[in-house]
Amino acid sequence: MPSTKPDDATLRQLVAFHTVNISLGLVCSVLALILIFVFCTSTKMVRRNRLLFTLALADFCNCLAIALMGVDRVTLYEDLLEGGEATEKRAAECATEFWLLFRTIGDLWPPIVQTMIGLEQLLKVCSRHYNENRSRHFQIFTILFVVWASSLGYATAYGRRNEKVKYFCGRKASFGKVFSVFIYFHNVFGYVAGLVMNVTAYAVASGHGHKTDAKIADEPDDRISPSAHRQMQVCIIVSSLSTMLVSLPNCLSVISAVNIAMSDYITKPAVYATCINSGINIFVYFALNQEFRRVCVYLLTREKPSPAPSSGQTAEDEVEEEWAEQSTAITATQSHHKLMD
Repeated sequence: MPSTKPDDATLRQLVAFHTVNISLGLVCSVLALILIFVFCTSTKMVRRNRLLFTLALADFCNCLAIALMGVDRVTLYEDLLEGGEATEKRAAECATEFWLLFRTIGDLWPPIVQTMIGLEQLLKVCSRHYNENRSRHFQIFTILFVVWASSLGYATAYGRRNEKVKYFCGRKASFGKVFSVFIYFHNVFGYVAGLVMNVTAYAVASGHGHKTDAKIADEPDDRISPSAHRQMQVCIIVSSLSTMLVSLPNCLSVISAVNIAMSDYITKPAVYATCINSGINIFVYFALNQEFRRVCVYLLTREKPSPAPSSGQTAEDEVEEEWAEQSTAITATQSHHKLMD
């Protein structure tokens, strides 16, 4: 049974909106892939930043999903412009759309990762030491949460599989209003919770003051190292950007989901903001994370970092030594390959 077909002017507007989604999604996907690659060049950096690495993977899924959604919608609307019919579909048909699976993962994964980042920073301040197993457990928890929540959505879609829905197969058409509102609330409160915990952790850490280099080298105390402070600052900025770019626009999406009409000029740019949020973190890390910046500079220039002094090492000195060792190893590997050739 045909649905009401939008007029040609509206269809052209929708094509323009989703063409931007394709372009922005692809650009941000590339940025997320570069970020993942930089992380993967150092196993030590991944171990120290497991949740930030997981966030990069989640952001890539989100950006790719937005690009795939754009391709699907542009194809659909261009077909309608050429005279095709807006035929109603069943919820089961919509739920099997490949792009929708990625979109669901992209909606669920980043917020729960940022919540865990905030919790990790808070526990780190309270327990006064870094626990690598804790990061690994949080990492696994985020994956299990996405699997659980996605299964819930698809179980809902199966339960209403024969319901007739609109031709363009959105989230609400596939999974129903309740699950759609759950995702919107998850995107609002997941990022806000992460921000609140990151700010709380930083406030508690600042109350304890900084360790001096001598303290770092000689004896531990309740104060937080400068590198830990900088890590908290990075997490605060990442969660602040997510709150502004994703949580606030999703408040509008909640209103839209309960059948209160809102202009496309308000709701559609929210997707752009979500995509930008998933692609921008590489610039935050480069600006504020010395370890990440050293890796990037080395990968671009192949210049070895200067060797660190042997005594009174700080966290930054350890980073410097690590990359000096790694660059030497890479250079040796390249020389070996040349000899083999």
